[in-house]
This record gives sequence, C-alpha cells and structure tokens, in this order.
Amino acid sequence: MIKRYASLIRRSVAGIALALSTASLSHGSDIYQGMRWPTPLQLDERVTYSKDEFGKEGITNILMLKYIDGNKIGKWCFVSLPYRHVSFNGESNSGLGNASIGCGPRGSAGNFHWISYGGIVFPSTAEEGNLPLGNSRFDTKLGMFGTYISPDKRFDIDGSFEYSFTGKTDGHNVPNEANIGLVYGRKITDKIRLASGFTEFTRDNGDYMLNSRSVMRYTPSSNFHLELLVDLPLDNKAIPKTKSFTFITRYNL
Repeated sequence: MIKRYASLIRRSVAGIALALSTASLSHGSDIYQGMRWPTPLQLDERVTYSKDEFGKEGITNILMLKYIDGNKIGKWCFVSLPYRHVSFNGESNSGLGNASIGCGPRGSAGNFHWISYGGIVFPSTAEEGNLPLGNSRFDTKLGMFGTYISPDKRFDIDGSFEYSFTGKTDGHNVPNEANIGLVYGRKITDKIRLASGFTEFTRDNGDYMLNSRSVMRYTPSSNFHLELLVDLPLDNKAIPKTKSFTFITRYNL
C-alpha cells in the first residue's frame, strides 16, 4: 500500500513538472517574435535542458516548420513535433511528446509587428510508466505575439500571450492555462542582440510559475540565426520551480 501511494505521488509530481516544461517550451517571449522573417519558410529547431527542484531532468528537442506571407497583412502557420527524454529517481523515458499545429493572421503598422494564431495540441502516445512524456488530451490554443522596434532598430520590446483550453484527462476537467511574457532587447553589435524580462505560466485554479528570461541572439547571415534562452525561477505556487536552458537554430528556407 505504501509503495502504491509513493508511486502515485511521484507520478503526480512528474505530471506537474511536465505541464510546466511544456508551457516553457511554447513560443514564449523572444527577440523579434512578432516580426515576419525574410522568406516564406523557416525551419526552427530548439533543444532545451530543464531541471526542477525535485531533481527531475528533461531534454526536449522540438522541430518546427513555419510558413509566413504578406507584408502589411498576411498569415502564418506552423507544425511542431517534440521528442523528449526525462529522468527522475533512477528511472528514465524517451519518445514523442505532444505535437501541435496552428495558423492565424499577422501584420504590421509602422514600427509595431504582430502575429496571432489558433492551434490544436494533440495527445501524446508516450503515456506509460511514472514518467509520461506528454498528456493524453486534446487542447486548443490561442496566441498573440507582438514586437515594437525603434526606428533606428537599436531597441525592441516583445510581448506574448497564449491561452490553452485544456481537454479532459481520464474524464476529469483540467484547469485552463495561460503563458505570458515580456522582454526588452537591444542591439549590441550588427550580429548580436540581448534581451531580458520575464515569463509566467498560470492555471485558472491560481497555480503559477514566474521565471526571469534572458536571451542572446547571434545572426551571422540573413539565412539563419542562433539563440540562447535562459529561464530561472523567481516565484511559484503549487508548481515546482524549474530552471531551463534552450538553444535555438532557425534557418530561413
């Protein structure tokens, strides 16, 4: 009986950390996130290492294909496929997480640029054991990202808001979730930009996790750029504090 309850508690902790890590791997606040890239297609690959206060570690590789068009007004679409590895208390698990697709309008007005979307998050097929790699529900999402860039392109302010209408898990309703963020960036050299700010993941039941976010972008050419994102915990309620480091490579096709 004790072993059974211990297993249930551990699975619950793993599930909570999973929800947080999934949220932190959404688009989030980033440099130039509301602006269109120079070509119609972009390949986006991001690798994240995360560790929570209980010692659960994860490595996630997300591959995204994105399409964009239009000048003042247009649209964009994306397909996201994550592969995850998690380890905790001597156990580990690897496989596909929750894939997602989305599409929506985008546009610009002067120095302000925005992108919005509606999307679907699909159930994961890797639900066995104490370390699930996703969840077994359909979620629907709405998101908006904006960028204001100064006329001389030295400074930028980037904000994000994403809201998830969560589906049912094992017949039970799960609180809806929101992910917001804001970063302020500036040009360091012609190829390097830095930004800092915060991200917050919240649930409708009042649980939340507040992180600081630091970003460095290196753009060696117009065809691709590299980014490093560092998220460190500031405050939380009922969600484990988690630190994460994300390396992003984006290729304009």
